[in-house]
Amino acid sequence: YRLKNETEPSFDWEWKASSGRFPDQYSIDHMLELQANPPVEGKRPDNGYSSWVELPEGQIYFVDYTNKGDQPPTAHLYGAVFSKNDFPTGAASAALRRHVLPFSKR
Repeated sequence: YRLKNETEPSFDWEWKASSGRFPDQYSIDHMLELQANPPVEGKRPDNGYSSWVELPEGQIYFVDYTNKGDQPPTAHLYGAVFSKNDFPTGAASAALRRHVLPFSKR
């Protein structure tokens, strides 16, 4: 696949299933799922409104709004601290679970 754009450099893209990697491998390798909130029977997920700040030591402090585990119509904020070291391929979510902190509850 070749992408041409008048204002951006051309881009070539190729993927083969036999490579053993996914087409979006970069995204998979660089994503942390902090707290999944999938739809389940009787509950509608409500989450987002997140923010983050880089701490002086290079760690990231992240806050997010969610209703996961809460009785409707309540929700809460949670915080998580993580760093670039929490992004190893295939282990990112497990590594981060150690860092999820309670933030506040309303």
